[in-house]
Amino acid sequence: MWWQPADGSGPGELVYQGLDAIREGVFTPDGRAIVFRSDTRDSARDIYRLPLDGERTPVPILANGNDDKHPRVSPDGTLLASTSNESDREEVYVRPLAGTAARIRVSFGGGAEPLWAPDGRRLFYRGGFGLLAATIARKPALAVVKRDTLFEGPYPTDPWHPNYDVTPDGRHFVMLRPVEESRDLVLVVNWIEELRRRTRGGE
Repeated sequence: MWWQPADGSGPGELVYQGLDAIREGVFTPDGRAIVFRSDTRDSARDIYRLPLDGERTPVPILANGNDDKHPRVSPDGTLLASTSNESDREEVYVRPLAGTAARIRVSFGGGAEPLWAPDGRRLFYRGGFGLLAATIARKPALAVVKRDTLFEGPYPTDPWHPNYDVTPDGRHFVMLRPVEESRDLVLVVNWIEELRRRTRGGE
């Protein structure tokens, strides 16, 4: 895992190198840690928290033999949303980032690609052809109190990373939409005669 100034003012710096392949990683809001997914040698996908202070030793968050991916930390840094196949199909879950408290299931009937709204009150995710929003309550206990389908459309999904983004005001989305090409097949017959007519009989 590397980082580099976005303006190109400095060279890349190695942040961490593990024994297993490191995939997507996101910063915690305070910038003091990176939460990342690693593909382990037994083909499972686990999620770790890497403190950027001290020795930078990864701390396992989800390392239970399931395929866990799409880690996204809430804007206040207290909750972790992710996708897991724990129920034999991919669903979206939320749990506290720290500690061992149980996670709650957000989606039903399939879900993936979670992204937090900037205010941290809603969690967006993909389900089927739709983009959904789950309202998350934290008191008296962590729970989903409402689910809404915001819209549907032919927007491509991605199995490894959220394939869309939320604007900072939380009111718009940046999506990919496929462009359908229109192609017509034209069959020309007797084209030699047409050519002769246009060239006044020339060869």
